[in-house]
Amino acid sequence: MGREQCIGLAIRNARKANKVTQDALAASAGLHKNAVGLIERYEIAPTTDTLFKIADALGMLASDIVAQAELLAMQQN
Repeated sequence: MGREQCIGLAIRNARKANKVTQDALAASAGLHKNAVGLIERYEIAPTTDTLFKIADALGMLASDIVAQAELLAMQQN
């Protein structure tokens, strides 16, 4: 799994750590209810704007999500 794909996993991990459902995260971020699931499974890549919206809804920095994705990718190598 590459770094890009780990973005979805990092978002999923952060969402679960905050005990937020996909539907609740989508609503808080102003996204379609299916968007979070598609992003978490990396069926679609989040735009920069979407990444910022998700990070804001989770109360974290987008850079923290990216850093977590990089760590996850390194662990898989």
